[in-house]
Amino acid sequence: MSPWKAALSLCFVIFVAPARHAGAQPRLTAERIEIELRIDGLLDEDEWDRAAVAGDFVQQRPDTGEAATAATEVRLLYSAEALYVGFVCHEAEPAQILHKRLGRDADLSEDDYFGLAIDSFSDRQNGYFFVVNPNGVRRDEQFRNEGGSRATEWDGIWQAECRLTEEGWQGEVRIPWRSLRFPRAERLAMGINFERQRRVRNEQSHWAPIERQYNVLRVSSAGRLENLEDIQRGRDILVRPFALARGSRGEADDDGAWAASKWKGEAEVGLDLRAGLTSELALDLTVNTDFAQVEVDDQQINLTRFPLYFPEKREFFLEKRDLFFFGSPGNNPFFSRQIGLDDAGHAIPIEYGGRLTGKIGRNEIGVLDMQTAETDSVPQRHFDVLRLSRDIGRRSRVGFLGVVRSSDNDDEHPREEVNRVAGLDADLRPLEELDIALYGMTQRERDGGGDRDSWGGRGRWTSDLYTVSYFHEAVGLDFDPEVGFVGRPNVDLDAVGWDFTPEPGWKWIRRFDNHGQFNWADRRGDKGDSDSGFETRYAHYHVRALGHSDQKLGIFFDTNFERLYEEFVVSEGFAYPVGDYRFNQLGFDFGSDPSRSLNVDGRAIVGDYYDGTQSSWQVELNYRLAPHWRGSLGWERDELERESEESTSHLVRLRLGTDLSNSLKFDFFSQWNSAEQRLVSQFRTHWLFGDESDLFVVLSDARVDDHRNFAPRSSELTMKLNYAHPF
Repeated sequence: MSPWKAALSLCFVIFVAPARHAGAQPRLTAERIEIELRIDGLLDEDEWDRAAVAGDFVQQRPDTGEAATAATEVRLLYSAEALYVGFVCHEAEPAQILHKRLGRDADLSEDDYFGLAIDSFSDRQNGYFFVVNPNGVRRDEQFRNEGGSRATEWDGIWQAECRLTEEGWQGEVRIPWRSLRFPRAERLAMGINFERQRRVRNEQSHWAPIERQYNVLRVSSAGRLENLEDIQRGRDILVRPFALARGSRGEADDDGAWAASKWKGEAEVGLDLRAGLTSELALDLTVNTDFAQVEVDDQQINLTRFPLYFPEKREFFLEKRDLFFFGSPGNNPFFSRQIGLDDAGHAIPIEYGGRLTGKIGRNEIGVLDMQTAETDSVPQRHFDVLRLSRDIGRRSRVGFLGVVRSSDNDDEHPREEVNRVAGLDADLRPLEELDIALYGMTQRERDGGGDRDSWGGRGRWTSDLYTVSYFHEAVGLDFDPEVGFVGRPNVDLDAVGWDFTPEPGWKWIRRFDNHGQFNWADRRGDKGDSDSGFETRYAHYHVRALGHSDQKLGIFFDTNFERLYEEFVVSEGFAYPVGDYRFNQLGFDFGSDPSRSLNVDGRAIVGDYYDGTQSSWQVELNYRLAPHWRGSLGWERDELERESEESTSHLVRLRLGTDLSNSLKFDFFSQWNSAEQRLVSQFRTHWLFGDESDLFVVLSDARVDDHRNFAPRSSELTMKLNYAHPF
């Protein structure tokens, strides 16, 4: 078949061929009330008796399609200001209810919980997810593309209270309308679904049934909440000033800074403002932003030829980050961690920033503008990002992204070349099982030369038993988005992957998680360049068995071919020369029941590595004394050998914490990286008072193993108070 015929066939499938639709959606009409309810978890107000009831939950796991083994009843009410959800989770033996977690945004995967997903725009793609456990712990997130992108760090303003009873447990949830975005209309309908987890049986069940291969964020399968009349976000303005006091000494990257300096103090203030311009559009502003409360990055040992990826942890950039995502995780033209860092990776002040986000009809918009301060090493820089997206057809969209970094001109810092990247992308779902992602982008410089384009795409077919995917990505030789992240430049990369996940329901084995991947990469280079050509071939085969309580035991095999065009330096004095290398590796992974107070998780790899050998293993021991105390100890060891050379590195992580309540917690995190001979520690206290007001006390310390004396390099003590006031 010619390329043109193939393209026309694809267009027919996407835009003409009818999509398969799920079964009839359950529907629920919420009762309107004119009073505000007290949230105490009791459901004793008369209004709850008038509410429509959603029940008859259906299992997703372990027995897909069967009725839930314990009854769940959900009632909905709403007022002009908020949505109210009351629920009762029946349990024949209440002693089996697991509720170990405390603390806002705690991981509730090993507890019993109740959750609801809301598709507020009824676009069958995006929405909000709210979860609560029997201790009243709240966890929430925004999601896009039915969970393809998840902003778990988002914190909405909502309330929840839960209680244990003789029949099980129950709770009340209040979600103010100003915490959601929705279209303007006199009467609205929203997608909604409810989820319950019974951890003792590892059972997930839903009001609107969901196929086994998906989760509750599959809002195209959600039910309908209808006849919402005259709801409004009201005056949606939240002013959040902060005050910060800091004492510091030394520099982490300067051996002599500690001895040459004394403790110095500073104080500053800043402001965050959130305003709902309409029910669809939100404006966020920040002035003199400081992220002193952010947890330190996890140290990583890099045994590859490519840069490491450290995830964003700053709250301002975490909100709505999924809207600005473009490309692939390893080739993204906008990576927010590039804002607020100089060229050497050191933090620089952010003077101000603004973000406008929202959805109007079928169109979604995101605008980001930031400015960082001038320092000795870099000029004042401006960052501008524009993201546009439009829904097409059913559960599909097309979009545009533009990113610009520019700078001011002064005597100390000549004006930098403006870095511009623009691209188009599409997410297409012509069938329930098939999703296709396409993107292309280009970078333009003043001289207009070089190979500055990048493009790629992915197709994935998903069923309840298997998943098959194909991915292709091309990155030009000169493609360099300075506000992005490119994990592997100058490459044509292809990858085929598969997953096969049968659930036999045997006595000891609940599920098999078998997957594999085959990658190959060509070095692009310039046309006619002798350095272009085949570079990598990698195959991975993994078989894993999961127990009924998520215990796991797996074995995997990797086969590799690498052609080095330049010397690969792993560490000082240890390098692999230019040449062709073929090597194989064998590994296994294991884990005990994560819901137990004491559990262990581990992984090991042995075999060849280029023209030498590799032995790597990592193990993590976790302990929890419910509901207040938790801790983990992890150790990673990597050893490489070739001829008479040897390189051994260790990474040790210790985490200790206590949740005294859902609003007060203490955390200690310390990690030792032998490759850098550095010990980094942080102690954090977080007190949440009010919906978004909080106090942080953070002590950070960095030391170097200088002749085994762990000499101090830098220390910092910070107190930061955020006070949120709605208008």
